[in-house]
Amino acid sequence: MIKSVLAGVFSLFISISIFADECCRDTFILAYENYIRQKRELPSDLFAIEPKIITDKILIDEETLVNPKLGQPISGKLFETLCRFEFINQWEFYKKNSFVPYSYDYEKFVKWRMEEIKLFYLGETKLSENYRSFLILFIEGKEDEFFMSRELYLINAKGNKCQSITRISQYFNVEGNSHHFYSEKTDKQYFIQKDTILSSDMIDLSQPEGYTEKASCIKFHYDEQGMLKID
Repeated sequence: MIKSVLAGVFSLFISISIFADECCRDTFILAYENYIRQKRELPSDLFAIEPKIITDKILIDEETLVNPKLGQPISGKLFETLCRFEFINQWEFYKKNSFVPYSYDYEKFVKWRMEEIKLFYLGETKLSENYRSFLILFIEGKEDEFFMSRELYLINAKGNKCQSITRISQYFNVEGNSHHFYSEKTDKQYFIQKDTILSSDMIDLSQPEGYTEKASCIKFHYDEQGMLKID
């Protein structure tokens, strides 16, 4: 049953886009949430982390996601706060599945998810003088298991308020069926999201015939408030 659930999760990630306050239909994934009406506060722990500025570009390949050079582990109040973001704990999907533990009780569900996932602070990237942008790595599952998920979140914060969360890149694998996408940053502060579907027959990720890369038509940027806008 658990495998069926995970297969459903895989299907979800390759077919659904998550938006708030605006919507765009496309064949590629662009998962994000703008906190326009909700006032989501972030604990001071996030801003107290010693800055590790990532200045070149936001681009994470599948090898880096599968075998990441881990940054600073996130724990304590910051970990709990981030795990309570429905965007991160994926409550909207899990609550609809009766096979998932505590899908009927959000508080118990959050505690369960806190045991299932790990979060790491990778660094901070400079997108604007008006807000700060943090890169958070999400890890669920082990490399040798039939299920594995690695996601990179970009969190824009103004003051202590979360303005938006974007799933910038992801590597997802269920029983050999893999999917990878990532976002490239242009020199004009725009992002282009690219999508790669990895074949279930693929063993060596270095073999180009093992995957098909699609030209992405999703282009986006962030406004002065740190909200994601689709171009």
